[in-house]
Amino acid sequence: MHDYLDDYKTILNIIMTVPYAVIATTGKNGNPWNTPVHVAIDDQFNFYWASTKNSVHSLNIQDNTNVFIVVFDSSDSLYEGKGLYIQGIAREITDNDELEFSKECMRKTISPEKLVRSSKPFISKRKMFIAEPTQLWINDAVFTEEGRLVEDFRRQIDIKKLVDYKKQNP
Repeated sequence: MHDYLDDYKTILNIIMTVPYAVIATTGKNGNPWNTPVHVAIDDQFNFYWASTKNSVHSLNIQDNTNVFIVVFDSSDSLYEGKGLYIQGIAREITDNDELEFSKECMRKTISPEKLVRSSKPFISKRKMFIAEPTQLWINDAVFTEEGRLVEDFRRQIDIKKLVDYKKQNP
């Protein structure tokens, strides 16, 4: 049986060290769109980001709330990196309390010196979005004794168990 504790530790490391995610959306015409964004992630593994009101992915989310998110460290060596794959439902945040919470989550990911240089990141024509995860995976691989890749695959992670693990290991 697989030891998921290592996966949980890896996932927490990824979300604590990688500030960007790639969000895939689909428009009315069925065309896919992929966008890198700066994200914040709360204790329930909800993803938050700010985007301009007329960006392609923002408009796509108005028409189709299904998103797919990937978080990975692009500096990892070939075949050694881990990635987090999230299927979720996204929406614009309109509730004032939820909006303040999302902004606070984002502020925690920005150092004070960058916050000053970023020219008031939340006073703009941008909207705040949330993606609530419905499924989550982490990648893994099998290698020969010589280190040759045999197979790479995704392993599904139970989100509730991951949330519980994070609560017990802050």
